[in-house]
Amino acid sequence: MNKLHLILLVGMTLLFFGCTAQQQLPLEPSIQYVCPNGNTVQNKSLCDSQQTKQLSTEEELSVCSGMPLVQGASLENTCIIGIAAKHKDSSLCSKINQDQRVLCYALVAETKNDPKTCVDAGSSEDQCLDQYARDKKDVTACDSIKEIGYKDSCYYNLSNQLGDAALCDNIKVIDQKDSCYYGIAQRFRDTSYCEKITNATTKQNCQQIMGENQSIQEPPIHK
Repeated sequence: MNKLHLILLVGMTLLFFGCTAQQQLPLEPSIQYVCPNGNTVQNKSLCDSQQTKQLSTEEELSVCSGMPLVQGASLENTCIIGIAAKHKDSSLCSKINQDQRVLCYALVAETKNDPKTCVDAGSSEDQCLDQYARDKKDVTACDSIKEIGYKDSCYYNLSNQLGDAALCDNIKVIDQKDSCYYGIAQRFRDTSYCEKITNATTKQNCQQIMGENQSIQEPPIHK
């Protein structure tokens, strides 16, 4: 074998192994993006809201199905309540257990800023209005309650929340009205609210406690 043949043979050998090595190089992995809605795409621009599918309400509800109980509370019901509030759709509240429907209707009413939504709660409308009034601190919702017990409770709770003694005047049941004034008297340390109490024993206790609190707060006078 002459020198030229040797050079050609070596060159062809290197070329062959070089091609083989190049063919065995691993392919670069394709990059994928996960969009906020869970879709996987090749190009990040495809995550644009106009090009990705939005879940329907039924698809969202299917996610709730089969969720477990945690300490006796149904996560499935909680999930449905969240979707009902998100879409402001009180009709979804009928899909959950009876004992949690009032909360569902009240939350939908709150997201809509409309206490009239509580009408959808049927026989639980007053409870829904009471919940709405407390959460939104809306006295007008108390005014719409029909049953005296819930109506009085609504005014009582808002009086405590807002520190508004005038709301005690709206309470019909005397014992609860007295309790309302008692609480306001303690809150503002003002014995004049004790005078509004009807029950003699409760009034005396109110005045006594207010007097004791006042004597504790006032420093002794040194002569």
